[in-house]
Amino acid sequence: MNDCNPYGNECVKFADNRPLIALRDKRSKSGSEYRAKNESSKSIICLTVDGCLIESATEKKCDFLLLNCDGKIAHYIELKGGNMAQAIKQLTNSVLLTFQSLKEKQFEAAYAKLSLSKTPKVVPAREWLDLRRFMQKHKGDAYRQNTPFEDVI
Repeated sequence: MNDCNPYGNECVKFADNRPLIALRDKRSKSGSEYRAKNESSKSIICLTVDGCLIESATEKKCDFLLLNCDGKIAHYIELKGGNMAQAIKQLTNSVLLTFQSLKEKQFEAAYAKLSLSKTPKVVPAREWLDLRRFMQKHKGDAYRQNTPFEDVI
């Protein structure tokens, strides 16, 4: 299963085919959560991005990266309070810093998933549209939901 992970085992949170995936940022007070059903028992690797895969304190980065090894699809997960503009930067930068390595492992698509625990005061519509276009160039898209973000992988 780990042959689809170009980053080694250091940042692996889990690697299996569990039917339900639940991710929370333990450092965050926001209470944001991402949940996904793995109905087809796909091989999934979950990597911690913030503080591990991308260690730099100055780089913007998302919280998690879910690799669907069977479908060769990457899911970038950001768990956030209500600061959508910050989350968009984190997701975009994470893709910029990591997706080339995934392409070398034949990953074909990348999706950005944003779970918000608060409704943002301002929705940065242009930035959100830019993120969606950016993800579409990676044969994916961007999605946002108020927590818990419910998904099917």
